[in-house]
Amino acid sequence: MRHSPPLAVTPRADNDSRIARQTPSFATALAAVLASTALGAGCGKDPPKHGGGPPAKAPAAPEKPAPPKAPTTTPERQLVEAAIQVAGGLDNLRATNSARVESTGTSEGAKFSLVTFREGPKRIRQSKDGDKATSIEADSCWNSVGEMSVECDKDERDALKLMLAATHLTRLFPLAEEDRFGLKLLEPGKVSGLAVRRLEVTAKDLPVPIVLSFDDKAMLVQFSYESTYQGKKGTLAASFSDFRDVQGTKFPYHSELRFDEKLIVNETVTAVSFGKLENTAFARPPSFNEGDVKVKKADPEVVAYATHKGTLDKLAETVRGLRSFIDKKGYVITGSLSFVYPGEPPVNENQLTELEVWLPLSLRPPEEDIQDGLFGVRVIAAADNAYTYVRGTTPKAFPKFATVKSWAQQNGYEATGPVRQVVFNDPQTTPEAKQVTEVRIAVKKAGKPADAPAAP
Repeated sequence: MRHSPPLAVTPRADNDSRIARQTPSFATALAAVLASTALGAGCGKDPPKHGGGPPAKAPAAPEKPAPPKAPTTTPERQLVEAAIQVAGGLDNLRATNSARVESTGTSEGAKFSLVTFREGPKRIRQSKDGDKATSIEADSCWNSVGEMSVECDKDERDALKLMLAATHLTRLFPLAEEDRFGLKLLEPGKVSGLAVRRLEVTAKDLPVPIVLSFDDKAMLVQFSYESTYQGKKGTLAASFSDFRDVQGTKFPYHSELRFDEKLIVNETVTAVSFGKLENTAFARPPSFNEGDVKVKKADPEVVAYATHKGTLDKLAETVRGLRSFIDKKGYVITGSLSFVYPGEPPVNENQLTELEVWLPLSLRPPEEDIQDGLFGVRVIAAADNAYTYVRGTTPKAFPKFATVKSWAQQNGYEATGPVRQVVFNDPQTTPEAKQVTEVRIAVKKAGKPADAPAAP
């Protein structure tokens, strides 16, 4: 998913058009008042007649009170106008239509760094940790995982478009287009214990209503809408705090994304700028050709590991146990799950096998390995890696182990470690066509020490 949730007085010229568009009931009442005033001189008894001379002038009708003025705005519109003013004013907010945002945080407990390019409500690209990206533009949507690029499925595309639309509303200037949006004040509520006014926003191009929540100063502190997350229906809510001045506007430097109160993303902005973006910011990277094998340098990393002995269909239990170990220790996950095979890979899920499960951590390298039963922490040294990518389920990667080993030997490399399978997607929730696995083996050039990097 994505940061961009930030955040007006509607031009007074709009007030005249609002009056002109009053409902027939008001127009009828106003006409009735004016008509009764105009007819007042001819009502009641005839004036007394005077003999012979010209008739006496009828006394002037008493002045009728002026009809009440039509309200120039609604409570909903007043709230929007106040929010726009607090956030920096309409002109300044319009200048935020295109933005580049850098941020860091955690997603489901895993640490990340993120760069977001956003242009209006239709175009966004987010690059995560330098090796993952998501982009949506009109009806085009793709994910890059490692060096592979895959199309979004319809559900994912629709979810991203809705999130982008909600994020765009947080800039508030779109709400100045009052003919497009329906606005309705809801019952007051609370956000993180803070009393808020809640405004429901609807539009023809919004599949569900979006609720904006404002504090007592009219600062936008949350948006929410009904959604589905991991197969469950509920409320997705993004809340904002730590507002800072950025190019004449108030921009939230901290946000939290929750689903039914469960924290999913905790994000802190480190840099933000507004202005025109080059098309290259949204360019789709070339995808790795399946079947190719390359060599790259892997930096040292700290991993938590668990030993798995048994069939692959029981592997999920080992993964859950490792995650529980990490949570109890208070560690933070920084990367994707890996399966490491000291021997040959299994042929099928029912074959008994021994392997290790690794999860990278944000942790100072320990002086020696940490061991706790079946779980532990160790440092993986920097190394060159021969690697390839596979699309599909985990068993589809097994034949590639031999492919990478054979390529390494044919190109003058020696294996210095076991085969490692990096799983970028959750197999339980990701369709097979979108599952991406990297198969890698630590190698060195024949005749060179293992820590000597290969020539590019």
